[in-house]
Amino acid sequence: KFVLSGRDIIVKARGGLNNINNPEGSVRLSFKAGISTLADILNIPFRWQGRVEGEGNLIRAQKKLTCFTSFKSDNLVLNEVAMGRTTGRVEYHKLQAFTVAMDIQRKMGGKEEVRIFSEDGIIRGEWKNFHLDPVMSYFHLPWPIHSPAWGKLIFDRRQLSVDLEFKEEALLATDERFPLRGSGRLTWDRRKNLSFSFPSLETSFGKMDVQGKMSIGENLDILISGDYQDVRTAREFTSLVMARKFNFPEIRGQGHAEAHIGGAYSAPRVRLDFALSPAGFAEFDVAAGKGFVEVVKGRALGQVTFDDPSYKGEIVFLSAEKALDVDINLATGAAEKILPRLRLVFPLRGSASGHFRVTQRGELLRVEGTFSGPRLKFGFAELGKVRGKVIWDEGVLSFPELAFDLYGGRIKNGFTLDVPDRYLEINTTVE
Repeated sequence: KFVLSGRDIIVKARGGLNNINNPEGSVRLSFKAGISTLADILNIPFRWQGRVEGEGNLIRAQKKLTCFTSFKSDNLVLNEVAMGRTTGRVEYHKLQAFTVAMDIQRKMGGKEEVRIFSEDGIIRGEWKNFHLDPVMSYFHLPWPIHSPAWGKLIFDRRQLSVDLEFKEEALLATDERFPLRGSGRLTWDRRKNLSFSFPSLETSFGKMDVQGKMSIGENLDILISGDYQDVRTAREFTSLVMARKFNFPEIRGQGHAEAHIGGAYSAPRVRLDFALSPAGFAEFDVAAGKGFVEVVKGRALGQVTFDDPSYKGEIVFLSAEKALDVDINLATGAAEKILPRLRLVFPLRGSASGHFRVTQRGELLRVEGTFSGPRLKFGFAELGKVRGKVIWDEGVLSFPELAFDLYGGRIKNGFTLDVPDRYLEINTTVE
C-alpha cells in the first residue's frame, strides 16, 4: 500500500503486484483531487475548477494497464459555470486513451449526460440534455438560451467540430432566456476562428436561419434572417446575443427581417432590413411597413415606409444615447390620428399631409411641423384650404402660422397655448 500526496491531489492505494520486471496485478485506489489537475493529466480541454473524489481499480495484465474509477463532485465548475452535483466514471486504457462519463444534476432540472472518449490525441464526445452555457462561456459568447442540446464533437490537433440539436417542445421564453428547436454545426480552429451554421431554428418569436463566422476578439460576420411573429422580441433576442442595447425607437410587428452583424468584434456594425404586416414604429401602428436600421458605434440611422388606411408616408430617424431626431413625411393621413401620436392635442379632423420633425434630448421633447389639407374640421366648423405650422416645445403649443377658408373668407391666425403658465394668445387676421 502507498499514499501519494501533492499540492492538489491525494491518492491512496492498496493491492498486490507480481514480477517486478513485468508487473501484473491489481491495486485498489481512492483519491481526492482538484478537477483541473485531473483534466491536465487526461488532456481534457476547457477550464475546470472544483474538487472531485473517487475510487476504483488499477489493473496490469498481459503488459496492458487499465484503470476504472468512479467519481463525484458537489462543486464542479466548467468555464466559470457551476455544474451542480456531478457523478461519473473514468476508464483509462493506455497512453492517450480514456473514457470519461459524467451525469450532471443542475438546478435547471433534468439529468445531463456527457461522454468523452480519447485515443491517439483525438477527443470525441457526445451529450444528452446538456445546457451549453459553459461551452459558450469558454468562447466569451452570450447565450440567452434555456433549451438543452443533444450532440457530438470531434476535437483533434487541427479543430473542434460540434454537431448540435435542440429538441424543445414548448417554445416559451422565460426571464430573457429563449427556447430553441433545430440543428446545426459549430467549428473552431483551436485558435481564434469560429464558424457556425443553423439553417432552420425555431424559437418563441419565429423561425430563423443563422450563419456566421468570427475571429474572436478581432472581427465577425453574422447573418440572421427569418420570418417572425414578434419582431420586437426578435430585437430583444439580438440585443442579448450581442450583449448591447440598441438605442433606436421600437419596431413592432410580424413578417420577414434580416440582421447583418459585421466588422470589428468590439464595435460591430449592425444592419436590420424588414418588411412587416402589421407593423409598428414608435407611436405609429400601421397595416404594413418596411425599411432598414443601421447601427454604427452607438448611432442608429433608419428609414421606415408605412402604409395604412389612416396614414401613408415615410419616417427617417437618427438616434444616439439620449438624443433622437425623427423626420416624418406624411403623404396623406387622418389629422385626428396623427396629431395625438405626435403628442399634439388639437381638435382637427380630416385628411391632411405634411412634414414633422421630432427632436428629443434626454427628457426634453420638441415637435415642429407644417401641414395642409383641402378640408379639415375644427370642432363643428369646416375649414377649407388649410395650411399651418405647429410647434410643441416644453409644454407650449403654438401655431405661428394657421390659415384657412371659412364662410367665404380667408382667416390667418397666430396661436400660442402655454400649458404650464396657463397662458393663451391668439392673433387673427380676416380677409
